[in-house]
Amino acid sequence: MARKDPPKAHKRDGTWYLVRRVPKEFAELDRRVLVRISTDIPIVNDPRGIRAKEVVQRLHVELDAYWGGLRDGQSGEARLRFEAAQQRAKALRLVYQTNAELAEGARDDIVDRIRLLLDRNVIEDEREVAAALGGEERPAIRLTGLVAEFEKIEAQSLNAMSPNQLRKWRNPKKRAVGNLIEVVGDMNIAALTRSHAIQFREWWQKRIRVESLDIGTANKDIGHVSKMLTTVDMAHQLNLPPVFKKLRLSGQVAVQRAAFEAAFVQDKILADRALAELNEEARHLVLLIADTGMRLSEAANLLPHRILLDARCHMCR
Repeated sequence: MARKDPPKAHKRDGTWYLVRRVPKEFAELDRRVLVRISTDIPIVNDPRGIRAKEVVQRLHVELDAYWGGLRDGQSGEARLRFEAAQQRAKALRLVYQTNAELAEGARDDIVDRIRLLLDRNVIEDEREVAAALGGEERPAIRLTGLVAEFEKIEAQSLNAMSPNQLRKWRNPKKRAVGNLIEVVGDMNIAALTRSHAIQFREWWQKRIRVESLDIGTANKDIGHVSKMLTTVDMAHQLNLPPVFKKLRLSGQVAVQRAAFEAAFVQDKILADRALAELNEEARHLVLLIADTGMRLSEAANLLPHRILLDARCHMCR
């Protein structure tokens, strides 16, 4: 599956793309002949494709990992069987454990589970037996599937997000996992060790030195991966070790966003007809932000009943 030459960025509809032909070994698993994945980088903003080349490399790694996951049998069917067994175990008031996990525990626990099946007269029911005695293995979650799994678990908190907000929520997590895969390769998250985590930290330390990158960017990557692993671990009771714990890089400096000069606001934003091309709502938002210093999200979500023009100002005492 490995390519001898590095992937190239391709131009398509004004945007840089990764274009890959599905390898023959995966033709039965992925029916697409050609795979085209957008980098979301307009050609006009990156005419030489320098930024696009980096993104294409990351997408290339993720795509290879996806095909590897198909080869390894990472399918929804096994996951559905496992989740069904979990739900049946919960209905029996049991904590689901696999065969191997039960074998490592107390023998009395196994005896109690068998007795429960006998008492309920379901000892011949394969699904009930699988639920009580761990007949379904925990599905392997690879790094390439970590973001999707995390998103599934966090679905209730994402329902109110717009597609654009969801994209902004998802992209830094995809970037973090893509960087980790570049360092350690795609693998089952249960196989991650402290050594892998330290290797990722050292990779970031080198990039910060060589490329003069912000320490905060590295810490965001480490934080995203750590949180996703912790959340998925808790949801599926995987008993993963906290391999990314206390690996944040020191020396991060909080940088306050620079404010516009008053003259710029007066001469450029508030000048006559400076906002003429905006619709009325957009003009009001800009003026409100310029006048009060509110954030865009605060101004855009401000409801009429929250505006009290005759209220006493607590800051003016």
